[in-house]
Amino acid sequence: MGEEEYSKRSTFLKEMRTQSLTGTYDCEMISRDKLQNMIPKLSLGPMVSGASFCPHDGFANPLHLLRALHQAFTQLKGQFFPSADVQRIEYNTDGFLIQTNTTKFSTRKLVIASGLATTKLSALVGIRVPVRPQRGQVLVTEKTDQLFPYATGRIRQNSDGSFMFGASHEEVGYDLGTTNGVLQDIANHALTVFPTLKNLQLIRSWGSLRVLTPDQKPVYVESQSCPGAFAVTSHSGVSLASIHSNYLVDWILSGQTQPMFEVFDSARFDVPATA
Repeated sequence: MGEEEYSKRSTFLKEMRTQSLTGTYDCEMISRDKLQNMIPKLSLGPMVSGASFCPHDGFANPLHLLRALHQAFTQLKGQFFPSADVQRIEYNTDGFLIQTNTTKFSTRKLVIASGLATTKLSALVGIRVPVRPQRGQVLVTEKTDQLFPYATGRIRQNSDGSFMFGASHEEVGYDLGTTNGVLQDIANHALTVFPTLKNLQLIRSWGSLRVLTPDQKPVYVESQSCPGAFAVTSHSGVSLASIHSNYLVDWILSGQTQPMFEVFDSARFDVPATA
């Protein structure tokens, strides 16, 4: 990223933060008629009375995003070690020694961003980061004409024309399976909003695991006992990518934080339970 692009992005993020703190964020509630005019190729179901709309909302194809991230990482001369299971982390005045099942690494700074393994690995450097799995099931349809150019929490159309419906919120541990009842509920919700999608064929479904903290908010924390070790976890890593590429980098590299940054510390979970 060039300096000019970085500066523009930083300015944009500051403006968004100011809007969110002052309650002037660019979002509005729209009527059913206005919503229907925005999506003329789809008919709304009778239960839909309106929607909230923000012009900054969007979504990313995770397969394309992963490919782009891998290419960028390679161009930056990064090294990728698949299937390397971290077994031990040692801390001394020179930094960190990480022992995996295949090799050893040494580094001055360490960032633990390991999904559902974050709790276990963070504990090795004196950080408590409680995370848990939550299953979400997803349905995908056959490809069709481009009908729906907007992103919503449970219905979106991919660039290839297929629709994606989801997602459930199930506390089932590490079970990645799917269930007919939940998939039926997901399909029924989609048809309640857009009945005209009823003729599309469903081609696949799957279950996946979210990485959630107790309050479902991000954690950004540096170890007090092993300075230079950081733990980062966030369910919505894609929608927070702009923050992660700016403020988070500044914090890890130079210790520079933003106002109210401390609210993301995992110490917020260390509150005794009330009777």
